[in-house]
Amino acid sequence: MNNRASRKAARHCRYRRGVTAVELAMILPALMLLLIGLCAVELGAFRYHQIAALAHESARWASVHGKEYAKQSNRSIATSEDIFEKVIKPRAKGLDLSKLAHRVQWDKEGNLVTVRIEYTWTPEAFFSPQMLSCTAVALATY
Repeated sequence: MNNRASRKAARHCRYRRGVTAVELAMILPALMLLLIGLCAVELGAFRYHQIAALAHESARWASVHGKEYAKQSNRSIATSEDIFEKVIKPRAKGLDLSKLAHRVQWDKEGNLVTVRIEYTWTPEAFFSPQMLSCTAVALATY
């Protein structure tokens, strides 16, 4: 009986040989596609966070260099070029500046500044380019 059971187990193992390789060949492409997709989405979230931080920091810097600052220091109010050179450019690590656009808008009284940053992000995987944009509004606080 013991000999018969071992022969049956050996025959069963012989029929199962290679099943793991076939299962792996079926699952591995889907698993790799899922992992690549998750990495691309994570990188997109990182880039969006980077754009949002740039917009926030630009609005903060512009609010400090607003109308009151211009009056007290005899300098001009913060311009779009000033913000780009002093805030965006130094902090845009890893971003392609040719794909980045920014717009600075002051209200009529010069007390409220709105900064909008747009970035065309091309994912590292096989996805189409995405437009990431963020708007930050700050009250002049000098």
